[in-house]
Amino acid sequence: MALAGTKVYSIETGFVVEIRNPSFFRHPAYWTIVIRNDNANCDWQYCHLDSDYIFVSIGQEIEIYDSIARIYDWPKPNDFDHLHLTRADITGCAIANPLELLAPNSDNHPPIFTSFPAPHGNDCFAFCKDDASVYYRNADSLYGDVDIVCRIADLFLPGLPNSVWDTLSPYKITYQIRENKTGKIVVGPTEVLHFNGSLPPDALIHQIYKNNGVCNSEGNYNKRAFFYILTNAELNGCWRTTDFVNGEYWIEVNAYDHTLNHSYCNRLVKVRNRHDVGVEGIISPPQGMIYKNVPITPKATIKNYGNFNETFKVCFQITDSMNAQVYYMEQNISLLAGHVLEINFPSWIPTNGGTHRAYCYTLLANDENPSNNVAINQFFVIEEGGGSGSNEDGLRADEDFNNSPGPGQICTPNDPCGYCCICAGHSHRCCLCGGPCPGCCVCSNSCDGCCACEGRRTIWPPAGWRVFFQLASFSHLLASKNWVALGD
Repeated sequence: MALAGTKVYSIETGFVVEIRNPSFFRHPAYWTIVIRNDNANCDWQYCHLDSDYIFVSIGQEIEIYDSIARIYDWPKPNDFDHLHLTRADITGCAIANPLELLAPNSDNHPPIFTSFPAPHGNDCFAFCKDDASVYYRNADSLYGDVDIVCRIADLFLPGLPNSVWDTLSPYKITYQIRENKTGKIVVGPTEVLHFNGSLPPDALIHQIYKNNGVCNSEGNYNKRAFFYILTNAELNGCWRTTDFVNGEYWIEVNAYDHTLNHSYCNRLVKVRNRHDVGVEGIISPPQGMIYKNVPITPKATIKNYGNFNETFKVCFQITDSMNAQVYYMEQNISLLAGHVLEINFPSWIPTNGGTHRAYCYTLLANDENPSNNVAINQFFVIEEGGGSGSNEDGLRADEDFNNSPGPGQICTPNDPCGYCCICAGHSHRCCLCGGPCPGCCVCSNSCDGCCACEGRRTIWPPAGWRVFFQLASFSHLLASKNWVALGD
C-alpha cells in the first residue's frame, strides 16, 4: 500500500523486457513493467503503474534502486492505491513469495485466529462433512469423514490506510490431532499450506479455502476472510474418524508469517461413531390383506444408520394366528455407511387363512442401537374367492363389495356386511367385507373370542394401542427376552 504518485524503484538489476497492460478492457490501473534478471531465469513484475509516469523503455538496462514509475491513482472510493509485485519465471508463473526477499522487514505481528460467523460464533473452528456444506452442530459429536475448517488471517502492517488490504494469508499453517487420553499425536503434524516456491496459475484454491454460505472465503477489494480446510492436506482429504477410537481429541493449529511470528490455537472435540443397522420397513407382505395360495415375495428396506461399512445378516420370518412359524429365510448383505438397500427374499405361498405377522430383523454383533433392528407388519390372509388375485400389491380396505356371505363364511371382495370384529365400527366398513354382519365374517363368533381380533371390542388397530409380544417365543428371533411394541 502506498499513496498514488509514490515513486517505484527497482529492487534488482536487469533489463526491461515488457511494458504492457494485461487487463481485458485495458484499464489504466493495470500498466505493468517486467524487468528480467541478468541471468535471464526470472522476472520481476511491477503492476498498477501510472502510464503517464513510466520512466523506462523496453531493452533498457536497470540498476538496483532505479526509479522506474509512479503508482497509479486508483479511482475512489476504493482507496487501495498499491503496487502489485510478483516474482515470476519467464512464462509468467509466480515462483517465489516477494515477502521472503523483503529487507528490512518490520513485521512483528503474528497471524490471528478469528471467530466464525453464526451459528459458529466465538469459535475459530468449524466442522463439516467431507467436501460438503453440512456442518456438525457440536464439536463433541463428530462422526464419519470430517473436514476441519479454521479461520486465520495475518496483519502485515496494522494502521495502513486500507485495513482490508492489510489482511493477508498466513505464510504457513500446520496442524495435528492429539488423543486427549494418551497425549499421542494420531494425525500429523501436517503442513496445510506454505507460500513459498512456485504457484501455478491453475492452482486449485478450493482445495485450501472453504467457500460456502457459512465459510465464505473472500479476497476481493472490499473484504478479506480466509477459511482454511486443514484436512484437505491429508491424502484422503478428510479426517476419517472411523479409523480412530471414540473419545476426545485436541485439534492443534500453528500459523506463521514470513518472519516466523507464530500463533497457536486448539480445540477439544469428541468423536462419536457408532455401529447401527436396522430395518426401515417391510414392503411385502403389506399391512392389510393378501390372498391365500397366491405367491408373494417378502421384501424389506434395510438401512445402515451408522458410520461404518457393515456386513451383517438379515432375517425374515412369518407366523400365523397361532404364532407358528410358516416362513423363515435369511441372507447376508454388505451396506455402506448411511446407505439404504431394498432386499427380496424367496417367494412364499400362504396356505392358511387368518391373521399373520411378518418380522424382518437385522443381526449385527456390535450394533449399538437395537431399537431399530426389527420391523413388523400384521396382515390377513383371505380366500381368493374365485378371482385372479395378485398378492404383490395387496388389497384395499375401501374397495366396493356386494353380496354378503352367511356367518361363518370367509368374506370375499364381493361381500358387503357391516359389523366385523376386525374393524369393530358400525360406522366403518369391515376390513374384509365392508358392513354389519351377525358375527365375525371369519369364524361367526361374537366379538368375545374371535380368531381375528382376539376378543377386543375396539377399532383394529385403535389409535394409541400397542401389542406387546416376547421375541423369545419365536425360535429364530433373539435369544434374550426383549419386549417389542407393535402399533403407533
